[in-house]
Amino acid sequence: MREVGVKYKVTNGQSLQSITIINTSASRDVSQNVSVGFGLYRDPTTGGQDVLVQVNFSNVLRLPIKTVAYQTDAQGRVTATRGIDLRPDGVFRPAVSVLDEKFHERRVYGPPMPLSGGTLLLAIDMMDEGTQVGYIIQAQTMNGKRANAVGPTLPVRRDPRQVALRDNALRYGGTNLQGSYAMVQYAAGNTEVDALPTFQTVTFTPGQPVPRWELRDGDTLKGSGPMIWLDAGVPQITVYKPSVMPLLPVGETVQTWYAFLKGQGPERVWYCIGMPDGTRWAFVPLGQYRSGMLDGVWTSKTERWQFSGHTVQLTRDGHTGKGAFRMDGHILNAVGLPFNEYAVYMDREHGRLTLISREGVASILTREGGPQPQAQSRTAPHPQQAGPDNGAAAGQQLLGTWLASGQTGNARLVITPVPGTPYFNLRFSGRGHIACTFAVSGDTLLATFSDGSRERIGYAIVGKELRLRSQRLPWQRFTRQ
Repeated sequence: MREVGVKYKVTNGQSLQSITIINTSASRDVSQNVSVGFGLYRDPTTGGQDVLVQVNFSNVLRLPIKTVAYQTDAQGRVTATRGIDLRPDGVFRPAVSVLDEKFHERRVYGPPMPLSGGTLLLAIDMMDEGTQVGYIIQAQTMNGKRANAVGPTLPVRRDPRQVALRDNALRYGGTNLQGSYAMVQYAAGNTEVDALPTFQTVTFTPGQPVPRWELRDGDTLKGSGPMIWLDAGVPQITVYKPSVMPLLPVGETVQTWYAFLKGQGPERVWYCIGMPDGTRWAFVPLGQYRSGMLDGVWTSKTERWQFSGHTVQLTRDGHTGKGAFRMDGHILNAVGLPFNEYAVYMDREHGRLTLISREGVASILTREGGPQPQAQSRTAPHPQQAGPDNGAAAGQQLLGTWLASGQTGNARLVITPVPGTPYFNLRFSGRGHIACTFAVSGDTLLATFSDGSRERIGYAIVGKELRLRSQRLPWQRFTRQ
């Protein structure tokens, strides 16, 4: 998950155009909680002539709640104002403010946007590729002295993975948002980002006049109310308190998330960034927590958990005990373990497991022997095909655990077969965690990584050493453990 560089845009339902927002308010008074933009507007009531208008957008609904037309003289000075209504037969040209080198401001107007769809919506979108972005610093003392400065600018380079997730959310979000999800929070550690499960679930359901949300912590209802899914620019999920005003479908804003979608259907995962607090979340459908998913041995430096059916054996600090458990969604209810409840998260490669108790004690574990294969859905990325010579036999010599040559740390590769197929799972741990599924073709591994990207990795076995030519893996030479 990366931070989103964004800018304001307006949409008529068919296109997006940039607009400068010169004022935003965080007031809880709905009539004052507005963002203000300018533009040129015309319709039959203006005589077909462009007039300068100020549009106040509700920060709750992102819709215009007040529009003021300005009458100006030949020098552009305002001589009168009047309120007007934006009409379906109207045309709007949003204004972008431009500062010259002396910090003098002028407005540049975009191309005409017909309002025939009855929509003018304030949205937030990613900055355009190649845009030069910097900071303008303006200061003023109490006695009126002023100073201006411009920081260095850098070109925007969009992250293609983030763009792909955004585009997937725009295309499929409307049909893939409903359902109940386990909430997983991302926390940056000293060397990597940990996905930490919580006991919270969020549910999105249809409703009138807008959909509904519900937040629970275990069996306890923590909040509910209306929600709005905004599929323009960077998609947003906004949840609200119930409305206390007769004509307003929503009340006070509880939270807004930038929303990104990985996959579709039952195997989908929503990745969200809180606005404006920047917290990172994954919303994992509860249907992905299946019976038997924990089966196997999971270890850390201090613990060993062995799950089988509904029983578990835990070894910690040289002491072993046994317990029983049942899964209720993503919550493990236990008997005979150190804690009665654990929130559970397993990564998409099924090679990393995190358990957190109600008391906040975390166990971050890796599967002994590497990740196990998952049933692939129609929407999951499939490994590259190797052709008639699929190299399944050649891949057998790669199986096992390989340690990074010449390194004193714990960097290693674990390669395991995908039963019944010509494919293999590879998991690298050390400087980060990398996972892929590959087929062998000649001296090449045709790899498909967990984010859907692909790479042709050259390989050779020289004596006891495995040599790789890869852009994704930080180490290139490994010796068999």
